[in-house]
Amino acid sequence: MIQQEGYSASVYQGNDTNATTWHYDMNRLADWIQRLPTPVGIVAVTDSRARHLLQVCEHLNILVPDQVSVIGIDNEELARYLTRVSLSSVGQGCKEMGYRAAKLLHKMLDHPPTQAEPLHCHVFWCHRRRCLPARVPIFSP
Repeated sequence: MIQQEGYSASVYQGNDTNATTWHYDMNRLADWIQRLPTPVGIVAVTDSRARHLLQVCEHLNILVPDQVSVIGIDNEELARYLTRVSLSSVGQGCKEMGYRAAKLLHKMLDHPPTQAEPLHCHVFWCHRRRCLPARVPIFSP
């Protein structure tokens, strides 16, 4: 679908980040970011991975959002406070999905289904936050 619209895609296969592989993983991420054409938009698998992307961009003096735009997934409140650049994020509505799954399970226990029924959850939303270039100080002296 992306290619049909005239765009290209690049997927970064990251590792589980931990203290022993932190520098190696960040160097791999930096190498990948530097190979991307700019301007570019990146959808990160989680807000944590989006934070890593923003940290690498800052380290490489890549302007966010001018050269690289990043959006995270999960809308983690903590992620908002751990980066110098504001992070926009897609909320998945996990709480709502959990309630609906529990309700469906309860229904299935009382009345076993004769065939599978799709369960549609329309609970996604985007929390847009103002992005500032990395070189603009967040706090004035």
